[in-house]
Amino acid sequence: MSRRHPARTETNRTIRTNRDESGLAMITVMAVVMILTFTTLAIFNQAVQQLPLARHDQDHESALAAAEAGVDDYLNHLNQNSNYWTYSATNLPPDGNQAFTSWVPVPGPDDNGETYRYDPNVSQTAVSGTIYLTSSGKSRGVIRTVKVGIRRQGFLDFLYLTDYEIVDPALSGNPTTCEYRAWQWNPNISNYGPDTSNCDIVYWTDLSTLNGPVHTNDGLYVCGAPQFNGDTDTYYNSPTSQSVNGSTHFAGPGVVLNPLGCTNAPVFERLHDPASGADLPFPPANTSIESEANGAVGGLGCLYTGPTTIVLHNTGNVGFMNVTSPATKSTNPGCGPGNNLNLPANGVIYDQTVPTSHSDPNYSACSGSACNGDVTVNGTLAGQLTIAADNDIIINGNLVYHQYPSGTDVLGLIANNDVEVYHPVDSNGNNLAGSLTNPTIDAAILALNHSFYVQNWADGAPLGNLTVNGVISQEFRGAVGTFSGSPPAIVSGYNKLYNYDTRLTYLSPPYFLDPTLSAWQRVSYAEIQPNASP
Repeated sequence: MSRRHPARTETNRTIRTNRDESGLAMITVMAVVMILTFTTLAIFNQAVQQLPLARHDQDHESALAAAEAGVDDYLNHLNQNSNYWTYSATNLPPDGNQAFTSWVPVPGPDDNGETYRYDPNVSQTAVSGTIYLTSSGKSRGVIRTVKVGIRRQGFLDFLYLTDYEIVDPALSGNPTTCEYRAWQWNPNISNYGPDTSNCDIVYWTDLSTLNGPVHTNDGLYVCGAPQFNGDTDTYYNSPTSQSVNGSTHFAGPGVVLNPLGCTNAPVFERLHDPASGADLPFPPANTSIESEANGAVGGLGCLYTGPTTIVLHNTGNVGFMNVTSPATKSTNPGCGPGNNLNLPANGVIYDQTVPTSHSDPNYSACSGSACNGDVTVNGTLAGQLTIAADNDIIINGNLVYHQYPSGTDVLGLIANNDVEVYHPVDSNGNNLAGSLTNPTIDAAILALNHSFYVQNWADGAPLGNLTVNGVISQEFRGAVGTFSGSPPAIVSGYNKLYNYDTRLTYLSPPYFLDPTLSAWQRVSYAEIQPNASP
């Protein structure tokens, strides 16, 4: 007879079950450990694989920084020596700079061995004033290259630039006693102002709109609320506030508000303008341009003599000119004078005063204004041209580009004395036939020793807007009309509507002049494909 042992049977089953479950747990733990191990290995492997990419990205940025360090190095040399642009890999500078021919280290901590080298292209510098510098930087074998346009800060950087903000003493009613920058300061700030007793003042009024950067080596005379829609700076530093009819208005350095009792303040686009700017000295004459027109010294342009009239016209994108110049006897082939002439090969026209030497081929007997190197010009330009004159340039009609604001048409007008807008009046001060209504001038204008102004600006009925698309640079502030009332209204001449031609930041009229002293700066920037040579 058998005995049953139920308790023992249950215990055995429990032991077997526990053993089975412990085996599953072990398998699960091992699986988790393996998964974690493989995941960690995968992450580590991925991180290791990313190391070269991160290293390359760092080198990529370091190479660009090295290329820009090369640009800074070249600019530093250029600002120390304005003739540094004449040096190259085939004409090394005396300072031993090796960056023209080989890689040189970037100054500072040498973490990645960054180096740079550069190559200036000056083939157009004499024409446009611009150097195109190609600078390459290298970091651990990664090379990046930039191409930078470099030009002096100059007359083409400002819509409006003057040396003195008073009427030219030669045109003033009291030229012998009017002094440049003639200010009469009073310890009471509310009463300071310009010396209006001896100087004729031209004011910026509510009727003035300047769409572009403005600079003067003097201060600004303001009556009302002219619009300065661009960065504005002055070299002259005056007090920062002025009492106007009992109320105080902010006026940055170089602003004189309201000796006429106008109640509004000028409107500046940039906060706290006008800022303090640099002095930009004017060169005394445009003789360097004359040499580019004179075939006797190798110039390829057109040299004319005495009073000369030029009418520009075009057929499509091709420009021509009609030239009348009775005193011109000798000039380069193709320059006429005559009709339907091609624009000069180098884009330069110069008009000289009749020579006094009998041996000069352009000598003739003359006297007074019949001898002057004066150019009268109007028409439509298709092409790139600079017209310069010993004496004055007179604009006697619309002077516009065939394509604007697109295209590459560009005109420079450079007079040793005045650039004038034609405005004839009779003996009673009435406008005569030939007075221009709402004229437009597309040009970079530079009056080296005098002004850009409207003839007889204080006479005749108003003639609308004088629109200038380009730049105006002049020694003295030129008047274009008169006004009265509050708010002011034009009484004679023109209201100003001046617009900066932004293309002039990179597009220069041929052989346009630079100030005598100014710093070189970047005007264009682009990254290009590098030269892979080590």
